[in-house]
Amino acid sequence: MNDSKSYIGFLDNVLSETISGWAKASVDSSPVEVPLWINDKLIEKQNSTQFRKGILKKKIHSTGKCGFVFENIKLVENDNVR
Repeated sequence: MNDSKSYIGFLDNVLSETISGWAKASVDSSPVEVPLWINDKLIEKQNSTQFRKGILKKKIHSTGKCGFVFENIKLVENDNVR
């Protein structure tokens, strides 16, 4: 994520092969780039553009398109995910 803006978000699921959640800029609804770090190594980046019905319903994001899912991740016990 770009450090010049403030962001909010949440990791919903951290499973052995999938990591998902949502992220958005604090001040608007534009997508943000979400980096996946495992054990202090940057693994992948993606934009938070997937639709999240619950986020729309709770009025956290104006369109609900702020979700992300990292797939085909191979986590092992004690991996540090951020």
